[in-house]
Amino acid sequence: MQDYLPSRNQTIAHHQTGARLSHLDGLRGVAALSVMMVHFLAAFAPALAFGSDFTTEHSWQTAIAASPLFIFINGSFAVYIFMVLSGYVIASSAERMNATLLGLIGGRFVRLFLPCTTAILLAVFLFAAHFINFIAISEIYQHWWNRLYYRPENFSWAEAAFESAGGYIASGQSYFVPPLWTMQVEFIGSCVVYLIFSTIGASKFRVAAYGVLVGLSVWLLPDEAPLYLSFAAGAAMREGRVANLTINRWLVGLAFVIACLLGGISQFTKPAETFYGWALASLSEVLRVHILYVWALAAVLMVFAFVANSPLQKLLGGALGSFLGRISFGVYLLHFPILASLGIYFYLLIGRFSAIGFAATLAIYLAAVFLAATIFERIVDRPTINFSHIIRNWLASKVWQTKLRG
Repeated sequence: MQDYLPSRNQTIAHHQTGARLSHLDGLRGVAALSVMMVHFLAAFAPALAFGSDFTTEHSWQTAIAASPLFIFINGSFAVYIFMVLSGYVIASSAERMNATLLGLIGGRFVRLFLPCTTAILLAVFLFAAHFINFIAISEIYQHWWNRLYYRPENFSWAEAAFESAGGYIASGQSYFVPPLWTMQVEFIGSCVVYLIFSTIGASKFRVAAYGVLVGLSVWLLPDEAPLYLSFAAGAAMREGRVANLTINRWLVGLAFVIACLLGGISQFTKPAETFYGWALASLSEVLRVHILYVWALAAVLMVFAFVANSPLQKLLGGALGSFLGRISFGVYLLHFPILASLGIYFYLLIGRFSAIGFAATLAIYLAAVFLAATIFERIVDRPTINFSHIIRNWLASKVWQTKLRG
């Protein structure tokens, strides 16, 4: 079952000037905030996150879970936004950089590995020191989600060593930092895009290659196929020079509205109870069955709406968008251990007794995540970017590697 977990992220760069596209940074930041929020709600207000999957009672919480407003906390949809953005960025970097295939892949691995492993080591320390434990919350809310994480009997130094060595990329999952389940798709998708650029010179043939690979993923990896589809769609969007096209603003607006409606569909709430039940009638169950592809389509439309020179860019552009983009990797890597330590501590202390206590717990959680992510960006993420460039250039100096076609 899909979890509310995001993909990794990196600086969005303009394909010609190298300047940051702050509106795409901002979109990625908002997606990270969505994941951060839904994990908080899944732990402490499950009816908001899971709707009728958690309770049969009808309340304002289940009403939100069954409405288009769910898009603001639909972390699963955010995963697909991350994937489309990653495909767009990787295709842009592959075209822009005159580097070897090995150099690009090596730099990408370092870019993913060092921040992720740092977060794992932090989580291992907190877990081993008994600072994080989901048992108390799972006893309050008897729900499958709360039973998945951080139980003392599941702690393993062998697993900690495996994950710290990058095992999350090989296995496609992480016990200590659950969001890392997407790293496998991220790394494989990046390698495939780099390989395509190293072997295929014409843009139209590269787009065709993305289509072939999506078909193969549907056949060979049906569970991950929607994620690879999103990644490939982002790369194809970059190949299509969507940012350079003049597109009717009404078409862009329609894409945005459809993306919001589809991105707000929950996989947990019964179709008959949702806004979409009456709006889509018999299609509601079809959409729910194929929800992963629905989210993938919605994510493609959402990124398209922000890429296509639209007024939407002003919403998430500027200094705010750049800031959210810079800290988004740290937000997604660190929020879960913070939720399981400070979040649970303050929820048990004050959060479960009143609305004011709940709001205070949320405020503490948000402040802690933003502070930690800001520090993480400066002392881990930023140096990692520089080091990944060093590794990429060092590997590029190997003359026996095949250079990317210009």
